[in-house]
Amino acid sequence: MILLLTRTQYVMGTLLYVGVVPERYVDSVFTLARRLDSLWRPFWEGWVSEGETLTVPYETDLVLLESMKWREKTGGRFDPFYRSPGKVPVRLEENLWYFPKGTTFDPGGIAKGVFFRLLLEKFKFDSAFINFGGSGIYSSHEVEVPVVSPDGTPLGDVNLKDGFLFVSSTTRTQDTTPHIYDPLKGKVVRGRIVCAVKARDPVVADVLSTLCVITGGSVKGLVPESTDVRVFKGF
Repeated sequence: MILLLTRTQYVMGTLLYVGVVPERYVDSVFTLARRLDSLWRPFWEGWVSEGETLTVPYETDLVLLESMKWREKTGGRFDPFYRSPGKVPVRLEENLWYFPKGTTFDPGGIAKGVFFRLLLEKFKFDSAFINFGGSGIYSSHEVEVPVVSPDGTPLGDVNLKDGFLFVSSTTRTQDTTPHIYDPLKGKVVRGRIVCAVKARDPVVADVLSTLCVITGGSVKGLVPESTDVRVFKGF
């Protein structure tokens, strides 16, 4: 068994648990998360474009590119621009985007996936276990990760090694308020469903876990090889 000293900070509205070797990288992990939070916080707080062309940093360029890619790939079922129907940004060139007047952006269903991708681009860990609010987990070594419902009901375990596990549900832990929006139906998703997605690519895992909740468990044709999707209902 690999034992890692874990440190915790509150960032992006949740707790980020970090255990990595070499331990000198721990502070860098938190620094990256805080940087992304500062870059993307205006979006979460309801930023609305006045119709302008903006130069954005690499991290924002990436989250916008991935958001547009998955919006197109899913026919709009996954759409971080759902608050401004028909209005999406246009990439003019690398790091340069035009935002039509009224465009809004909610990266909640993809932000943690992009965080993990950026993290592994920047750092090479000898060993790591990182848990981002219970909804996004990375482990370099083999672990059994329990999946639970928002009310704490055990649903099963997922074996994770050198990959990512993302878990989404219709409500948050200890909260009965629905929080995932179906862009095509124009309303929040109700019912009792939890989706756990294990994948090599953190963005794939993050997006598919959200999409799985929106579609009631159907992500046929969108699941890459070596990706495991588990759907729990009626708990």
